[in-house]
Parts: sequence; C-alpha cells; structure tokens
Amino acid sequence: MKTLRCLIANVPSRILGDILQKLTQDNLSIEVVKTDVGLDQLHKEFAHNRVDLLILEIGQFDLPEVCKDLLNTFSDLFILALVDDGRKTALYFDGVGSREINGIINSVNRLRY
Repeated sequence: MKTLRCLIANVPSRILGDILQKLTQDNLSIEVVKTDVGLDQLHKEFAHNRVDLLILEIGQFDLPEVCKDLLNTFSDLFILALVDDGRKTALYFDGVGSREINGIINSVNRLRY
C-alpha cells in the first residue's frame, strides 16, 4: 500500500490538533510531513514537500484561495477541510469521474453501516 504524505495546517484548536496527530500517527499508511502550518506558509511547504493530503480547519465551507491555487497546481492533491471545529468535513479534489464518485459512495456506506 502506498504511503499517503499528509500536511496538517491551520488548526488553531489544540484539542483538534492533538486528535489529528493521534489519528495520523496510528495509521501506518500516513506519513505526516509537517504540522502547525499556517495558511500563509502553504505555498512554501508545497514547494519543499510532496503532499498527497492536506488537512486543515476552515470556519465555513468556503475553501481559502491558497487552497484553490494548490488544487489547480497539484492535480493529485486531496484536501480534507474540517469545518465547525471538526464536526463537519468537506473533501476537495480534482479529476472526479465515475470511479471516484463510486468510491465516495462506498466510503459513505461503510461509515453509515
């Protein structure tokens, strides 16, 4: 199985940050390349690190411009946005086709049942 390189950014809540670090540390298929990164540092971090998954906290379901830029630049990037202190999430990625939609539906089905 391929290792997913993850960057955790813009998580001001210490409790949520600790939870994310624990979840990612417990998952052997995830390698966290950096944590505690601000939105203003994302372009620099992406220039120095290959990142497959960006996890960040946002206030509403409006993705910050820097993240939109990263999605346009890195076609294989997935962004998991935690909204409302992590009680809601949104997954952003490019190149969605029938295979990806089917995978999302199957994942939702596994989460629900």
